[in-house]
Amino acid sequence: MSKTAVIGVSLALILVSIFLSCKGRDRPPIQCYQCQNYLNLTYYDFCPMNSTVDLERAFSGDCEGMCFTRTDKSDPKLVFRGCTTGQGNMPNPLPKTGCYDWNGAVICICDGTYCNLVPMGTSSGVSLNEHLTDPNITVVVDTDGPLQCYQCINYDTEGTYYAQCPLNTAVVTHLAYHDNCTDKCFTRTAKDNPLFVARGCTDSQYGMPDPMPADGCYTYRGETWCVCSKPYCNQAPIGISSGVRLDAHLAIVDPDFKEDDGVFKCYSCVAVDLEGNYYSQCPKNDRVQNAYLAPCNGSCITRSYDYDDRQVGRGCSDNVGTIPKPLPPDGCYKWYLDIWCVCSTSRCNGGALGEPKSGVEFDSHLKENDPDSSPRAESYALLVFGLITAAFLFKS
Repeated sequence: MSKTAVIGVSLALILVSIFLSCKGRDRPPIQCYQCQNYLNLTYYDFCPMNSTVDLERAFSGDCEGMCFTRTDKSDPKLVFRGCTTGQGNMPNPLPKTGCYDWNGAVICICDGTYCNLVPMGTSSGVSLNEHLTDPNITVVVDTDGPLQCYQCINYDTEGTYYAQCPLNTAVVTHLAYHDNCTDKCFTRTAKDNPLFVARGCTDSQYGMPDPMPADGCYTYRGETWCVCSKPYCNQAPIGISSGVRLDAHLAIVDPDFKEDDGVFKCYSCVAVDLEGNYYSQCPKNDRVQNAYLAPCNGSCITRSYDYDDRQVGRGCSDNVGTIPKPLPPDGCYKWYLDIWCVCSTSRCNGGALGEPKSGVEFDSHLKENDPDSSPRAESYALLVFGLITAAFLFKS
């Protein structure tokens, strides 16, 4: 097909799509050119700034939104063409067809198949989101599909304030960015700044409880965290903490709990490493936070170490040296100078180190059946044998 014929077909498609768009937004996807004129200092002449796209060489694809052509504030020579649904933090809804100021650059939007083939236009001087200041505008949010959460902060690291994401009033919905979420929406404070608020999706945050608790407001690491599971539910002002920890539900061990993959797991971590560094995600007297989970074929263990009051170890009984076999019933016991806690539910060793049963040793159940079968007896026998051998050698 000749270039003239391609242009003719493209113009016909543009006219048809404009007709369809006049009848409403409920229409099939349109086609938009998706290209840029510079990439890694290489110039691509099929996607020029000041002339028409080369229809035979430029890529095009489906678009559920509007087509755009835009510049970039980082380089006045750059031009990009594409679909608005592929751009982050766009106004919702978009304004009518035209050229606008946006993020320090110019963006031209249009609502017809291949409509962004034309040269880059000149801004009208109006911001792309200016229309949203009209109090009569109705912003329609889609409650179908993946969970949508607002994702914004009210202060950045340089102290710039963003009014669309306030602490004590609702999000300005037509200005705040939102995106898909696979867990829960959150709104949280910051312990070092009482004026700060952040909104987002919990699956993007480090050290979140797994699974998350029921919807509500909680305390976590000195901050207030409000979590919810309905579309756009973190639009509201920050709530008041219930005083319950965000991970308090994990302290209740469900004996019927099963991992999604069916593999039994134990937390595996230490509070203090060999160089004396302390790891707060594995505390002795509190719950673990984002500690490593390892498969286990035995039981879960939590134990103290008499040489360092801060130290605690969590892991699987299969990976521990000489310990009673079989293990005693689930619970906490004294053994020599340490406390040993054993449990048999997946993730059950995530809580604080427990208190030992009074007067019950970790290996007492073995001594009741066979006084000579416990690791303690074995260690004692080896010690006696060593002393006798040493005495014999000394005499000889």
